[in-house]
Amino acid sequence: MLKTAFRYAFDQLSKVISKEFNEEPANSTSDLEDISISFFTPDSNGIGLIVSTSWQKSIYFNGNEKWKKYIIGEKVDPKQRDITWEAMN
Repeated sequence: MLKTAFRYAFDQLSKVISKEFNEEPANSTSDLEDISISFFTPDSNGIGLIVSTSWQKSIYFNGNEKWKKYIIGEKVDPKQRDITWEAMN
């Protein structure tokens, strides 16, 4: 689910910012990556506060959140964050 959501988000971004997004394996020793994506569980942050943040070429998603990849027309559950929307922001 997550891989599909990120691939879709980056494909959409590629259409409007003229950049290509390629995936590197997690164990890659290459220094070519521009963005690192991680999930973390912060000590002092609960659900619904900081859901994602980015700095220094990294994107961090709150592991406490309930993430979902919604499909077009699907009713949104306010308790489940849309991973695709967050990835594109």
